[in-house]
Amino acid sequence: MRGLFKDRNKHGHNLLDTLRLEDEIGFRNFVRMSPVDFECLLEMVGPRISKKETNFRVPFSATNRLAVTLRFLASGDSYRYKTHVYIQNF
Repeated sequence: MRGLFKDRNKHGHNLLDTLRLEDEIGFRNFVRMSPVDFECLLEMVGPRISKKETNFRVPFSATNRLAVTLRFLASGDSYRYKTHVYIQNF
């Protein structure tokens, strides 16, 4: 197991940022692009995909929204499908 995942409780919701800074290969494997390209794309689309915080919810960050979208586009499978298949095979 990678040290990054052993320390997941320490990293918490910053796992994507930690990957971007410490494990470029892992980051590239997840979003299928380099951290530099990801930042460039985030600058272009970030304002359009950001959601406003309301009294009812704290939205996902534009960074996380972009990462999940890129992961979906790269694999073609939804997160729900992947979780379902993983649970069945476990």
